[in-house]
Amino acid sequence: MFHKNIKLVIAGLLAAWSVYQFSQVNIMNGISILLLAGIFVLLYFKNEFILMAFLQLRKQNFEGTKKWLGYIKNPEAALITKQQGYYNYLHGIILSQTNITQAEKFLRKAVKLGLAMDHDLA
Repeated sequence: MFHKNIKLVIAGLLAAWSVYQFSQVNIMNGISILLLAGIFVLLYFKNEFILMAFLQLRKQNFEGTKKWLGYIKNPEAALITKQQGYYNYLHGIILSQTNITQAEKFLRKAVKLGLAMDHDLA
């Protein structure tokens, strides 16, 4: 997993390479490289491990969710603020099965980070 800013640097370098390919009249190469740069921009806003954790949670596989969240070693450095909210929310959901006090800590942190919850906060 890349640091969140490294993803943007890689996307910028790929975009520059794409412009170079366009200037050399290699249009298809330029388009392909530009699409590859778009993937890194997408992964900046939508973290791949959080997406996989949500997929496991949808299947009610809490161990799989915990495994995917375990790949994120330093959430403050690797995730943007909204993703940190989802990270804490997922941890809160997992811990709500075993330890409601710990789960409350994670869920409060998720709300503090700006995660919009449609449910009652009680």
